[in-house]
Amino acid sequence: MTLTVLRRLVASGAAVSLLAAGGAAWFALQADASVRPPEEWARLFPVKDRATSAVSAQSPAPMPEYMKVLWVQGEKPKPVNADAKPVEAPPPDPFQYRLVAPFKGAGPEDDYAQIQPLVPPGAQAFSIRVGDRVPDPAGDGKPLLPWRLEAVSLAGERSSSSSALFRNIDTDEEKTLTTEIYRIGVLAVLPGAETGGKTQGVGTRTAGVPPPDQPPRFLIDASDRAKGEIRIEVPEEEADFLGAHSDKEAGKISIVPYRDAEGNAAGFVIKGLSQDSRARDAGFKPEDRVIAVNGEKVDSTEQALGVGRRQYDGGTNLFVVKIVRAGKVMNFTFHAPKRKGGGK
Repeated sequence: MTLTVLRRLVASGAAVSLLAAGGAAWFALQADASVRPPEEWARLFPVKDRATSAVSAQSPAPMPEYMKVLWVQGEKPKPVNADAKPVEAPPPDPFQYRLVAPFKGAGPEDDYAQIQPLVPPGAQAFSIRVGDRVPDPAGDGKPLLPWRLEAVSLAGERSSSSSALFRNIDTDEEKTLTTEIYRIGVLAVLPGAETGGKTQGVGTRTAGVPPPDQPPRFLIDASDRAKGEIRIEVPEEEADFLGAHSDKEAGKISIVPYRDAEGNAAGFVIKGLSQDSRARDAGFKPEDRVIAVNGEKVDSTEQALGVGRRQYDGGTNLFVVKIVRAGKVMNFTFHAPKRKGGGK
């Protein structure tokens, strides 16, 4: 083949390529660019449904037709058992309580805990001794739940996480309630104290009038301080002390009357507290404005004490002192034992 013939063949191939490219461009410009309906694509490219079980590594390749796989995870319907019983929601847990404060006594049998039902909201707290069963807050003819108080624990001297352990006597299941407790004092030993029996914590309990220098013996639950709620458990020894020395304690608080913008009496403001004041130990501070005791407005410490004595003699053992601190309303709730030999 001569060089001239070779050049003619190359020129001819180039001409053919140019013509082919031009023809393709012309056909592309003439093509319909509208979207095809799904059924037209199905006619152009037949689809055959196959289950995943028919697909394997040994399947012939290439396959003669396009294949759509029906994945079991998403498209296979779940079998329905007509005889199956509907799943019922579990009944609400009847043990719905919060721990207010645990107390240690002479021995494990003298320990107890103050707990508060969560249902219904606002239910009154009550005390239960170790070994006793928890009452049902809803009643319904079942005064006792199968839950029994097993033990209480106080950890630390000033700031601690205290707990109460409960056990289900039917299933042996255990539940532990905890709370942050600020401990002022510990309950003392009751039996044998007058004859020099062992003591625990702050001293012994003696018959007669408590001495004026008796250390404070109550527990403060400040876990809801952010909500303005302070709860204070007052044991029997502390109630005896306050009953005997309340006037002296009142003298350790200096106050000024408070009047609102209209000039009406609206409580009193604490201006000073002695270092050994029970009110200071309970958490009251200077500039606190005391408004009411159990809903009754008070204008002085004497009036507040008078309301407390009158209600205590009438059988009340829960006292809510409402104050205003830095513009925020707070409630100090004192839970005292029932009055001896009287009341309701």
